[in-house]
Amino acid sequence: MLQWLDRMPHVRLEHVEGAICALCPSLPDLDFVNRIYGAPADLEAALALYRAAGLRPWLETLGAAPAWKRVGEHAVVAGIPAAPEPDLEVREGEREVFARTFVQAVGAPDAHRAPVEAWDARLYVAYVDGRPAGAGALYVADGIGHLANAATVPELRGRGAQTALIRRRILDAAAAGCELVSSGATDGSQSLRNLLRAGLEVVYVKTAWRAPE
Repeated sequence: MLQWLDRMPHVRLEHVEGAICALCPSLPDLDFVNRIYGAPADLEAALALYRAAGLRPWLETLGAAPAWKRVGEHAVVAGIPAAPEPDLEVREGEREVFARTFVQAVGAPDAHRAPVEAWDARLYVAYVDGRPAGAGALYVADGIGHLANAATVPELRGRGAQTALIRRRILDAAAAGCELVSSGATDGSQSLRNLLRAGLEVVYVKTAWRAPE
Protein backbone atom coordinates (compact mmCIF):
# COMPACT_ATOMS: atom_id res chain seq x y z
CA MET A 1 0.00 0.00 0.00
CA LEU A 2 2.75 2.49 0.88
CA GLN A 3 4.41 2.38 -2.52
CA TRP A 4 1.04 3.15 -4.08
CA LEU A 5 0.42 5.98 -1.64
CA ASP A 6 3.80 7.42 -2.54
CA ARG A 7 2.58 7.76 -6.13
CA MET A 8 -0.58 9.66 -5.15
CA PRO A 9 -0.45 13.46 -5.37
CA HIS A 10 -1.46 15.40 -2.24
CA VAL A 11 -0.28 12.52 0.00
CA ARG A 12 2.82 13.11 2.14
CA LEU A 13 4.72 10.23 3.73
CA GLU A 14 6.71 10.94 6.91
CA HIS A 15 9.04 8.35 8.44
CA VAL A 16 9.18 7.87 12.20
CA GLU A 17 10.99 5.05 13.93
CA GLY A 18 9.01 1.85 13.39
CA ALA A 19 6.32 3.40 11.20
CA ILE A 20 5.38 5.58 8.26
CA CYS A 21 2.78 8.31 8.58
CA ALA A 22 0.61 9.09 5.55
CA LEU A 23 -0.96 12.56 5.57
CA CYS A 24 -3.46 14.10 3.16
CA PRO A 25 -5.08 17.33 4.44
CA SER A 26 -7.25 17.60 1.31
CA LEU A 27 -9.03 14.33 2.29
CA PRO A 28 -9.06 14.46 6.10
CA ASP A 29 -11.58 11.65 6.67
CA LEU A 30 -10.23 9.13 4.18
CA ASP A 31 -8.64 6.53 6.42
CA PHE A 32 -6.01 4.98 4.14
CA VAL A 33 -4.37 8.35 3.39
CA ASN A 34 -4.38 9.56 6.99
CA ARG A 35 -3.11 6.42 8.70
CA ILE A 36 -0.08 5.40 10.73
CA TYR A 37 1.41 2.32 9.08
CA GLY A 38 3.41 0.21 11.50
CA ALA A 39 4.09 0.58 15.23
CA PRO A 40 5.89 3.88 15.96
CA ALA A 41 8.45 3.72 18.74
CA ASP A 42 7.37 7.26 19.71
CA LEU A 43 3.62 7.53 19.15
CA GLU A 44 3.57 11.12 20.38
CA ALA A 45 6.06 12.16 17.69
CA ALA A 46 3.85 10.57 15.04
CA LEU A 47 0.73 12.26 16.40
CA ALA A 48 2.48 15.62 16.39
CA LEU A 49 2.77 15.39 12.59
CA TYR A 50 -0.99 15.01 12.27
CA ARG A 51 -1.82 17.71 14.80
CA ALA A 52 0.35 20.15 12.84
CA ALA A 53 -1.67 19.31 9.72
CA GLY A 54 -5.02 19.49 11.53
CA LEU A 55 -5.69 15.76 11.07
CA ARG A 56 -6.82 12.84 13.22
CA PRO A 57 -4.98 9.71 12.04
CA TRP A 58 -6.09 6.10 11.98
CA LEU A 59 -4.07 3.19 13.35
CA GLU A 60 -4.50 -0.56 12.88
CA THR A 61 -3.22 -2.89 15.57
CA LEU A 62 -3.58 -6.47 16.72
CA GLY A 63 -3.95 -5.16 20.26
CA ALA A 64 -5.75 -2.31 21.97
CA ALA A 65 -5.30 1.44 21.88
CA PRO A 66 -7.55 2.32 24.84
CA ALA A 67 -7.21 6.10 24.61
CA TRP A 68 -8.33 6.04 20.97
CA LYS A 69 -11.77 5.66 19.42
CA ARG A 70 -12.35 2.14 18.15
CA VAL A 71 -13.56 2.28 14.53
CA GLY A 72 -13.98 -1.44 13.85
CA GLU A 73 -12.31 -4.56 12.51
CA HIS A 74 -10.52 -4.40 9.17
CA ALA A 75 -9.94 -7.57 7.14
CA VAL A 76 -7.13 -7.90 4.61
CA VAL A 77 -7.87 -10.34 1.78
CA ALA A 78 -5.82 -11.82 -1.06
CA GLY A 79 -5.98 -14.44 -3.77
CA ILE A 80 -5.01 -15.43 -7.29
CA PRO A 81 -6.21 -13.06 -10.05
CA ALA A 82 -9.03 -15.10 -11.58
CA ALA A 83 -12.66 -14.01 -12.04
CA PRO A 84 -15.58 -14.25 -14.48
CA GLU A 85 -16.46 -11.36 -16.76
CA PRO A 86 -18.44 -8.56 -15.07
CA ASP A 87 -22.22 -8.51 -15.60
CA LEU A 88 -22.36 -4.71 -15.88
CA GLU A 89 -20.61 -2.19 -18.09
CA VAL A 90 -17.32 -1.11 -16.51
CA ARG A 91 -15.20 1.63 -18.08
CA GLU A 92 -11.61 2.48 -17.29
CA GLY A 93 -9.89 5.84 -17.63
CA GLU A 94 -12.82 8.21 -17.19
CA ARG A 95 -11.01 10.20 -14.53
CA GLU A 96 -13.48 13.05 -14.20
CA VAL A 97 -16.43 10.63 -13.99
CA PHE A 98 -14.52 8.48 -11.49
CA ALA A 99 -13.78 11.46 -9.23
CA ARG A 100 -17.36 12.71 -9.38
CA THR A 101 -18.76 9.25 -8.65
CA PHE A 102 -16.30 8.53 -5.84
CA VAL A 103 -16.84 11.75 -3.88
CA GLN A 104 -20.61 11.37 -4.27
CA ALA A 105 -20.46 7.77 -3.07
CA VAL A 106 -18.38 8.52 0.04
CA GLY A 107 -20.16 11.78 0.83
CA ALA A 108 -17.05 13.93 0.45
CA PRO A 109 -17.23 17.62 -0.50
CA ASP A 110 -17.16 18.35 -4.21
CA ALA A 111 -13.90 20.25 -3.69
CA HIS A 112 -12.16 16.88 -3.20
CA ARG A 113 -12.72 15.85 -6.81
CA ALA A 114 -9.48 17.39 -8.10
CA PRO A 115 -7.06 15.35 -5.92
CA VAL A 116 -9.11 12.19 -6.49
CA GLU A 117 -9.00 12.69 -10.26
CA ALA A 118 -5.18 12.95 -10.05
CA TRP A 119 -4.68 9.58 -8.31
CA ASP A 120 -1.87 7.57 -9.91
CA ALA A 121 -3.89 4.41 -10.42
CA ARG A 122 -6.11 2.67 -12.94
CA LEU A 123 -9.56 4.11 -12.29
CA TYR A 124 -12.84 2.36 -13.10
CA VAL A 125 -16.52 3.28 -13.15
CA ALA A 126 -19.40 0.76 -13.22
CA TYR A 127 -22.65 1.79 -14.87
CA VAL A 128 -26.21 0.82 -13.88
CA ASP A 129 -28.97 1.75 -16.33
CA GLY A 130 -26.54 4.09 -18.05
CA ARG A 131 -25.68 5.96 -14.85
CA PRO A 132 -22.27 6.00 -13.10
CA ALA A 133 -22.99 3.86 -10.06
CA GLY A 134 -19.71 2.76 -8.51
CA ALA A 135 -16.03 3.60 -8.54
CA GLY A 136 -12.94 1.52 -7.86
CA ALA A 137 -9.18 1.78 -8.35
CA LEU A 138 -6.49 -0.75 -9.22
CA TYR A 139 -2.86 -0.28 -8.16
CA VAL A 140 -0.27 -2.56 -9.78
CA ALA A 141 3.28 -2.98 -8.45
CA ASP A 142 5.76 -5.84 -8.07
CA GLY A 143 3.39 -8.47 -9.43
CA ILE A 144 0.57 -7.54 -7.05
CA GLY A 145 -2.71 -5.88 -7.95
CA HIS A 146 -4.39 -4.03 -5.12
CA LEU A 147 -8.13 -3.33 -5.32
CA ALA A 148 -8.84 -0.09 -3.50
CA ASN A 149 -11.08 2.96 -3.22
CA ALA A 150 -14.33 1.11 -3.87
CA ALA A 151 -17.55 3.02 -3.31
CA THR A 152 -21.10 3.02 -4.68
CA VAL A 153 -23.55 5.90 -5.05
CA PRO A 154 -26.11 5.37 -2.24
CA GLU A 155 -29.25 5.19 -4.37
CA LEU A 156 -27.68 2.58 -6.68
CA ARG A 157 -26.35 0.21 -4.05
CA GLY A 158 -27.37 -3.42 -4.24
CA ARG A 159 -27.38 -3.40 -8.06
CA GLY A 160 -24.10 -5.24 -8.60
CA ALA A 161 -21.75 -2.33 -9.24
CA GLN A 162 -19.08 -3.45 -6.80
CA THR A 163 -19.17 -7.07 -7.94
CA ALA A 164 -18.62 -5.88 -11.51
CA LEU A 165 -15.77 -3.60 -10.45
CA ILE A 166 -14.08 -6.38 -8.48
CA ARG A 167 -14.27 -8.79 -11.41
CA ARG A 168 -12.99 -6.26 -13.96
CA ARG A 169 -10.07 -5.19 -11.78
CA ILE A 170 -9.08 -8.79 -11.02
CA LEU A 171 -9.12 -9.61 -14.73
CA ASP A 172 -7.07 -6.51 -15.56
CA ALA A 173 -4.58 -7.36 -12.79
CA ALA A 174 -4.14 -10.80 -14.35
CA ALA A 175 -3.69 -9.24 -17.79
CA ALA A 176 -1.02 -6.95 -16.30
CA GLY A 177 0.96 -9.99 -15.15
CA CYS A 178 0.00 -9.95 -11.48
CA GLU A 179 0.31 -13.23 -9.60
CA LEU A 180 -1.67 -12.00 -6.60
CA VAL A 181 -4.47 -9.56 -5.87
CA SER A 182 -5.19 -8.00 -2.50
CA SER A 183 -7.77 -5.74 -0.94
CA GLY A 184 -9.32 -4.85 2.40
CA ALA A 185 -12.72 -4.13 3.91
CA THR A 186 -14.50 -3.77 7.21
CA ASP A 187 -15.01 -7.18 8.77
CA GLY A 188 -18.58 -8.39 8.29
CA SER A 189 -19.40 -5.74 5.67
CA GLN A 190 -21.07 -6.21 2.30
CA SER A 191 -17.81 -5.08 0.72
CA LEU A 192 -15.99 -7.98 2.37
CA ARG A 193 -18.67 -10.44 1.29
CA ASN A 194 -18.30 -9.22 -2.30
CA LEU A 195 -14.53 -9.79 -2.17
CA LEU A 196 -14.92 -13.27 -0.69
CA ARG A 197 -17.46 -14.22 -3.34
CA ALA A 198 -14.86 -13.21 -5.94
CA GLY A 199 -12.56 -15.92 -4.57
CA LEU A 200 -10.33 -13.89 -2.27
CA GLU A 201 -9.61 -15.11 1.25
CA VAL A 202 -9.07 -13.36 4.57
CA VAL A 203 -5.37 -13.19 5.42
CA TYR A 204 -5.68 -11.38 8.76
CA VAL A 205 -7.92 -9.01 10.69
CA LYS A 206 -6.81 -5.92 12.60
CA THR A 207 -8.65 -3.46 14.78
CA ALA A 208 -8.85 0.07 13.40
CA TRP A 209 -8.58 3.02 15.83
CA ARG A 210 -8.82 6.76 15.30
CA ALA A 211 -6.97 9.34 17.34
CA PRO A 212 -9.06 11.26 19.90
CA GLU A 213 -10.07 14.87 19.37
